[in-house]
Amino acid sequence: MKRRRRRNRKKSAGFIIPKPLLSALAMATILSLSYLWMMGRCEAAGQRIKAMEQKRNELRNMVLNEESRWAAMRSPRNMEEALRRHGLVMTWPSEDRVVRRSSPSLPGGVTEERLEYAQYGGTLMND
Repeated sequence: MKRRRRRNRKKSAGFIIPKPLLSALAMATILSLSYLWMMGRCEAAGQRIKAMEQKRNELRNMVLNEESRWAAMRSPRNMEEALRRHGLVMTWPSEDRVVRRSSPSLPGGVTEERLEYAQYGGTLMND
């Protein structure tokens, strides 16, 4: 009987796949799924970037519109019109009453191009 059992053990009824082939298929599957996952993330990031760029352009246009409106409101003609509309009697100062100052020297070698208003402790003067 022992021989019979040994022979039955050697015989296997089933589908045999070589281990190297099985490991290669598993690696190919893992690589393809990770590639698809990475591509999905890249496409989602690209869409978010496009949406943010569009929002930035809209905000930039809004800022430019507001700056042009503010510049138009500050013009001498519009200032005089606003004063008249509100019933205020004011005149512009004469030239000898206007004090013009050059920009102050900034500490630490900071130039005016690199000046950030939140860091600047002085007073900004406009004409």
